[in-house]
Amino acid sequence: MKNTYISAIILSIICNIFIIFPSIAKEQTTEPAVIFKREEVIIHTTNGDKKYNTEIAITDEQQKIGLMYRDKLPANEAMLFLFSHDQKINMWMKNTLIPLDMLFIDNSGKIVHIAPNATPNSLTVINAGDTPVLAVLELKGGIAKEHNIKIGDQVDYRTFKK
Repeated sequence: MKNTYISAIILSIICNIFIIFPSIAKEQTTEPAVIFKREEVIIHTTNGDKKYNTEIAITDEQQKIGLMYRDKLPANEAMLFLFSHDQKINMWMKNTLIPLDMLFIDNSGKIVHIAPNATPNSLTVINAGDTPVLAVLELKGGIAKEHNIKIGDQVDYRTFKK
């Protein structure tokens, strides 16, 4: 009887801990929050300008996390990965839960390659071949086609040479 009473008390304490501190009860499945600065990025297309409220990924930590673990990306939002110099960039979709369009951009702001609807959680390398780029703009999967964004279109952001 005494053991049953003690077991009930211990079980009650454990249950209360998981109720009070639910984060203990579930496994960590997301990366720690990373803060991104937001700025407007405009793409000049043959159908007019398309404006995106864009998170800017500049630091190694920001670029490592990117859009991982997010379950949605509104059509008017994007993430711009800016690199320190023109280079061959390899991207992937590890821990990325939504399909993305990846626009590879040279230092003048010209789109030189588009990887449409990248597969969520894929470890396949995505790049612009041997073409060096200064940035990659990620949009919700399908937006490049929907907004008629093409190779050669100009991305307007202060980093790009005009």
